[in-house]
Amino acid sequence: MREGKGKYLDKWQANALAAGLVLLLTGCAGNDGNGVSNVLQLTLQPTRDNAGSMGQAALAARGEQTDLSVFISGVPMGVSRPLNLLTYIYAGSCSALSGKPVYALNQTAQTLRVDGGWRLSKSIPATLQDLRAGGYSLVLSTTPADRAVNIFCAEIK
Repeated sequence: MREGKGKYLDKWQANALAAGLVLLLTGCAGNDGNGVSNVLQLTLQPTRDNAGSMGQAALAARGEQTDLSVFISGVPMGVSRPLNLLTYIYAGSCSALSGKPVYALNQTAQTLRVDGGWRLSKSIPATLQDLRAGGYSLVLSTTPADRAVNIFCAEIK
């Protein structure tokens, strides 16, 4: 997020970009023929280390894997640039994550700077149906160079 002026415009832009992303994915994905949507939208909850930031994630079924697209509005002060974020899928809820992630989606960690925030895309080696049924949570974290702090979490349901 930018400092000072434009703070509210950035939040508006973040919401607009996230909404556009979800509409795009929803239009492309449809459903599985049983009335279950092939796209799941998640609101990422900032942790106390990243209070005031916003995030959206969209998971889209693609055969035996799931495409993940994330947009966030901010990161904690002092996180180095270019921004590198780690992405994990944990068993459990955001308040009770398992000790070790089920999936570490960190082949690439760099994010793309877009007006008002950052965007990243990943591929999860599991079906959307399995992710929804497994009691998992999506977690975004800073790298070890930036104290390895969890900054966003959302439960996949």
